Parts: sequence; C-alpha cells; structure tokens
Amino acid sequence: LDVVELSLFIRFFNEFNTEEVLVVEDTKKNEQFKNHELVANDPKIRFFVSCPLFEKHGKKMGSLMMMDFKPRTFGLTELANLNDIV
Repeated sequence: LDVVELSLFIRFFNEFNTEEVLVVEDTKKNEQFKNHELVANDPKIRFFVSCPLFEKHGKKMGSLMMMDFKPRTFGLTELANLNDIV
C-alpha cells in the first residue's frame, strides 16, 4: 500500500469502528457501506468484519478488523472462532 491507500484504509476502518461486532457479508448490499469510495471504487471492499478488543476491566483497546474483495458468509461458527481469538 502506498501512503494514500493506507490513509484511505485507516479512514475506512475508523468510520466503521464500533463497540459491538459488525459483520457485513456484502458491502454492495449494505446501505451504510455501498457508496463508500473503497467499496464503489478500487479496491472494491466487499466483505468487512470489525470486532472490538477490550481489556479485562472493560476499556476498549482497539479493534480486530478483516476485509476481503469478494462477498463472504460469516455464520455462527465463524463468529465463535472470532470470539475465541479475541
């Protein structure tokens, strides 16, 4: 990634950084995402997950985020696996 691309990704992640797990299996079908420049234009993000990370006393430390350039399903098994990681 060059500096411009990196700044776009950081802005994208910050826009959709939530206090709860957010799963968007197909960004093109999601009202909140479909017109975002990284969805509508290259690199055309199509799948996105954001999972907040909390310390043991409940303070948010950051988020684990995943994306792909094609739609994906993210069911209960994947959610359980994600919870095991965080």
